[in-house]
Amino acid sequence: MLECVAPSPLHTLNRALAVAEWRGPEAGLAVLEGLAPPTWLADSYLWDAALSDLHGRAGNLEIAQQFAERALDSAPTNAVRTVLHRRLMRSG
Repeated sequence: MLECVAPSPLHTLNRALAVAEWRGPEAGLAVLEGLAPPTWLADSYLWDAALSDLHGRAGNLEIAQQFAERALDSAPTNAVRTVLHRRLMRSG
């Protein structure tokens, strides 16, 4: 509903993650198919971390690793980088 009331690529990303929990990672990736995120999101560690997680859970390990490296490289702080590393290494 939030995506309908206040359309935003970030809301679409959040919906994709929720769908992945409900229907599996492939369904979450399908939500993002064709979405061209704006630069502020595409260059964000949040985007890369989400894609790494979804691809890792879908078994696309090479793609997941690429997104994980980008997410870790663009993490804004060491604390965020540490949390991302733990999460992404667990899902991949």
